[in-house]
Amino acid sequence: MLTFLTLLLAIVSGPHTVALSAAADTASVEVLLDGERVGLRRAPPWEFALDFGEAPAPHHLDAIARNARGAEIGRARQRVNFPRPSTEAALALLPGKGGTGRVARLTWESLAAARPEKVTVTFDGKPLAASDPERIELPPFVPEQLHFLRAVADFRTGVSATAEMAFGGRAHDETGKELTAFPVRAPTGRLPLPKAMGSWFFADGEPLRVVAVDKGEASIVFVLDADGPPAFRSMKGLLPVPTGSFKGEPEVRTLLAYGNLSEGKSMTFEVFTPSSPSTAPQGILSFLEEVWGPTDGACPRLADAVAAAALAAARDSHPRAVVLVLTGNPDASFRSARAAQSYLADLGVPLVVWLAGPAAPVAALDWGGGEDVHTRAALRTAVKSLDAALDEQRIIWVEGAHLPQSIAVSQKAAAGIALAR
Repeated sequence: MLTFLTLLLAIVSGPHTVALSAAADTASVEVLLDGERVGLRRAPPWEFALDFGEAPAPHHLDAIARNARGAEIGRARQRVNFPRPSTEAALALLPGKGGTGRVARLTWESLAAARPEKVTVTFDGKPLAASDPERIELPPFVPEQLHFLRAVADFRTGVSATAEMAFGGRAHDETGKELTAFPVRAPTGRLPLPKAMGSWFFADGEPLRVVAVDKGEASIVFVLDADGPPAFRSMKGLLPVPTGSFKGEPEVRTLLAYGNLSEGKSMTFEVFTPSSPSTAPQGILSFLEEVWGPTDGACPRLADAVAAAALAAARDSHPRAVVLVLTGNPDASFRSARAAQSYLADLGVPLVVWLAGPAAPVAALDWGGGEDVHTRAALRTAVKSLDAALDEQRIIWVEGAHLPQSIAVSQKAAAGIALAR
């Protein structure tokens, strides 16, 4: 059995040492980063010095163990710089034949509770009863066709986990295929059936097979300077932008740009603890006002917090955006604004910059500018613009485990279809 001893839960860049545990009969361990060999050892300790590049980006880190005859005896993978939820779920199709009387099983691990309070299941986009999530009875289906099963397990304290699997088609394959989700912008808000998008997207020069299209509720993470912009405070609690202006009431979180780890230590995204999710029923302005407070003169780490916010926004594979609210304070981040923007683009998380103070335009130069929100009218306009951008997003699910930055839109896609960046 091959296991990573070093779990890269941080937003990783630069050099790192990675250790693995391997079975006693292991004669060699090969390590690959995004499919390219970056290390090979023929004796323990199974430790490798790796370089993940100057700027953070999503990576697949694979390890392969072989015995003295060269036969593969173990394989392990870490997804680096991807969202890592505290609650996870998985679906499996139980053994059987044909498309009648089949059963799927949902399994989960959660720090929130032993069992979910509610489980919602869809089969090919249609609701499916699931009184026992460990034994989900599927409707009759055609094995020669591709099918998509999705389950959402909701736990107490608002924690949820989503599991998806595709099966069928191609030689009656009933093994759950690895899937990759990424957001696209569809200006009309409408997309054809998955089978009609077979040539719309590709990765590494190969066409991708679309298995499902989803929308779901949007996720917005606001990155805030905890000083609080005077312009917002001067509005004195007025509610110019009720959440109802957002279609579907998105999940909204805030993240204060002040880390609690000292310089030189490994930084994880938990260092910028996001607030509990909310639908901000009393309005965006009121919601943002509540989270600002004194910071004892500390400088914010805006770029670092933006990178952390991207993980929170992308965690549930929904339409998403990170909104950086600038007031003009200097940035004490370990990484640059350009590196943070590159990471968000790779991960498929659009970044919106709001300017909420008189010095904000200068601070925004590193971010390429932003939208003025220092008046009620300007804030209303910015929220409507954000709402429209989120409403255009759709989530595309394709077969295979692909790096999000490797995916592109082909010229055969409908006019206006673009990756959400």
